[in-house]
Formats: sequence, C-alpha cells, structure tokens
Amino acid sequence: MDGAAAESHAGVPTVVYHLLGDVKFAAFLKAQPVAYWTMVRNSIASAANITYLRRHFPETVKVLF
Repeated sequence: MDGAAAESHAGVPTVVYHLLGDVKFAAFLKAQPVAYWTMVRNSIASAANITYLRRHFPETVKVLF
C-alpha cells in the first residue's frame, strides 16, 4: 500500500486467509521461515480471537502455536 489507503487495507489479510482455507494457509506457513510465522501470529492472534482461530483454522493454529 502506498499509505493513502492503508486504513482500507487492514481487513484484507483476513479475507485472504478465509479464501485460502485452513489447509492451504497452514501449508503456506509451513514453507515460510519461523520469523514469518511469528509475524503472522502477532498480527492475527489475540486473546479475543484465539477461540475463533482454533475453531476455523485448526491446522494453522498447529503451525503457529
């Protein structure tokens, strides 16, 4: 993003995760370095949404945690 539309970009990653689906997202993460996993975990995992992640992305949670 060039900065001008950054606020409209905030929700895009979660849409992409759902389009990919749990199995494909987990496979993608497995192919990335651990530093990337940490970045993803820090950006999507919070106490408020960990239950949601466990329910809808169980394979991804196994990779990230």
